[in-house]
Amino acid sequence: MTNIIVRTAINDKEIAEGIVRTLLDERLISYGQINEIDSIYRWREEIVEDKEYLVSMSARLNDYKFIEKRIKDLHTYELPEISYFEINGSNEFLNWINSSTTKEINI
Repeated sequence: MTNIIVRTAINDKEIAEGIVRTLLDERLISYGQINEIDSIYRWREEIVEDKEYLVSMSARLNDYKFIEKRIKDLHTYELPEISYFEINGSNEFLNWINSSTTKEINI
């Protein structure tokens, strides 16, 4: 089973927490971390500086399409960052991710 960290960023902490809680409730992720960050990016030909919350969540690669859909459902940005990278780690940690996200998905 391939495990991933899914990331998104948003400028509202309550929405960031709501994304994590929803995905936890739906057993699509095993945990989420929310960190305040300073973002600088180009949007519509302007350089924008913003306080955002980076949300990192552990999951199974097999569930990514469901996670992406739910983030899009819950996010307020017109074009949210939704990205992932594969992770490796201790067998115990990876087994925990798998066991805490295993369930029939009906989204």
